[in-house]
Amino acid sequence: MIEGDKFIVFCEKKPDGETYFVYFAINKQLSDRIKILPKSQRTWNPTNKSWELSAIGLYTVILSYRKSEKIFFNFMGEENKSAFIAQVKKEDETARKSVEDLRRQLEKNDKSIQLKVDLENDYKNHESLILSKLKDGTSLYKHQIIGVCFLEFVNSALLSLEMGLGKTAISIAYAEMRGYDKVFVITPNSLKFNFYNEVAKFTNSRAYIVGSKKTNMN
Repeated sequence: MIEGDKFIVFCEKKPDGETYFVYFAINKQLSDRIKILPKSQRTWNPTNKSWELSAIGLYTVILSYRKSEKIFFNFMGEENKSAFIAQVKKEDETARKSVEDLRRQLEKNDKSIQLKVDLENDYKNHESLILSKLKDGTSLYKHQIIGVCFLEFVNSALLSLEMGLGKTAISIAYAEMRGYDKVFVITPNSLKFNFYNEVAKFTNSRAYIVGSKKTNMN
């Protein structure tokens, strides 16, 4: 709607959701600004013949016109406008938390990469502690010691070693290092006895195979 020299944009909160119907007269510039929003923040509603924007998406559009005195966003009442502001603050806080979580994850990734490099040089300093958690006489290869230490730091990771290089041994040694009371292992049926035997080989822990009476009574 146009009133005098003011271009009015009506913003109506969707009754059953957190999004807003945005109504306005044909305006290519405003439409283009909406279209550049992430798809998660905007969608065209053919029933209402209006854009449907998330609170943060609508806020982004409003900010893009902060220097304009010719466009006015009408929330049809102070109560609705206050509710919109509160919602934006909530979504913005969530967005900031997501960005902060991402930053921390990237920093952890960098540290993980550096840790792997450091472990290549001083893995011997960790070897005795790891082996002390395993059965007497057990030995592990350098890359297995590094793998256990790496898991100890990151808590979860994908072991992508080639077949036969000791993924099972690493995961077992890691579980012993953590001192878990119980560990549930999901493995292809063809490998369950292999994993069972590896537990017996490397540890003094008791092992069971679900659905079998066989048990390691070490």
